[in-house]
Amino acid sequence: MRPIHGPAATYARAIEEARANGDGRLAATARLNLARLLRNADDTEGAIALLEENDRWYAAAGGGDFALLTHGIVAATNDDLAALEAVLQEARGSGNVEVQVQTLDALARLAASRGDLGQARTLLAEADTLAPLVAHLLDEADRYDADQARRSVTAASGRESSSRP
Repeated sequence: MRPIHGPAATYARAIEEARANGDGRLAATARLNLARLLRNADDTEGAIALLEENDRWYAAAGGGDFALLTHGIVAATNDDLAALEAVLQEARGSGNVEVQVQTLDALARLAASRGDLGQARTLLAEADTLAPLVAHLLDEADRYDADQARRSVTAASGRESSSRP
């Protein structure tokens, strides 16, 4: 993990304080938020280490509010299509809209990376339709995969346009 500064340092302190006070759930929540920040800063290794620690904690604790979100972000970070599809199915079944948005964004990014622009647009549109329902939990800055997918779609669309006679 790279040196931590700014807002990320605040999460790191929160993790240490929560651990010191025996509050595993608070530590897991802070780890999740720090992992998101690190992932957005392209520190994939640091993000995965925190997310895997969360997976272990949730497994030992018998689950928790952000267990599915953690699984989804791990799957997204690892580009694990099968795991993302399983997370999406579980999120839909449980009505977890935040996880649905995050997972649809990741699936859109993967679709765009393999050149399936139509599928990427469809997945982004579905996520964009759901996102306002969880705007109090998730803002555009949290939608790392959506941003990456949109960039890929725009770049590929530009290449397609310039190659036409």
